[in-house]
Amino acid sequence: MNCQQYTTLLASGQLGPRAPWPLRARAACHTLICAHCRRFARNDAALTALLQGWRESLQAPGASPPPDGPKASETGADSAG
Repeated sequence: MNCQQYTTLLASGQLGPRAPWPLRARAACHTLICAHCRRFARNDAALTALLQGWRESLQAPGASPPPDGPKASETGADSAG
């Protein structure tokens, strides 16, 4: 398994507990040797937890919508680079 295959499978949710064990085993072997994919997996898990918490807070009784995020000019997204 290469990095592109691993990140695609992880980001699409295909490496969950219902995935075939040979696929999960290949993914586990890849993360043993690839620091980049280990980091990607940690970031993916953190983002999933953050979004889940946000979803739960929005579904709470009396919840108000979150404030607007930073403008593109504040994040540097509109600058050429």
